[in-house]
Amino acid sequence: MKYFIAKKITPFCSVLLLSACMSDTSYKAKDNLLPENPSQPKFINKGGLTGKVISDKYKEGALVCFDDNKNGFCDITEVSEKTYENGAFSFAKAISDKKLNAILIAQVPIAIKQDDGTNKWQQIVLSANQVNKGQSQIISPFTTLVVNEQLYNPFVN
Repeated sequence: MKYFIAKKITPFCSVLLLSACMSDTSYKAKDNLLPENPSQPKFINKGGLTGKVISDKYKEGALVCFDDNKNGFCDITEVSEKTYENGAFSFAKAISDKKLNAILIAQVPIAIKQDDGTNKWQQIVLSANQVNKGQSQIISPFTTLVVNEQLYNPFVN
């Protein structure tokens, strides 16, 4: 019976732990969003790993990185890209080829409406294993559950 309970609770608890630890009150919404000026750069396919970040909808302004040290965050030393319209991101081919086995992390800013009507910004962290070359990558809550199950469930080899 203990095995059954541990296996069923592990993914749920790991998502709650990750989302609870990602508080960042200094985040400003305009920092990651695309400028309204149409002459500013838009999404460009860089020839390497491409994909989309989805939580409840496609997420524009998320930070996507290769998690080289497997700490669950996009560190300043890890190669990262921002997501654009429809949650799209793309890495250069040379970088993608070097990072074939790294887990992908997406730090997604979300607004939590406060009682006084203002927004408090927090981040949720989504993750995914990389797909085969040539396929589009999806990073979502479902891929996060799979990665968490692989990394943290003691009953999975």
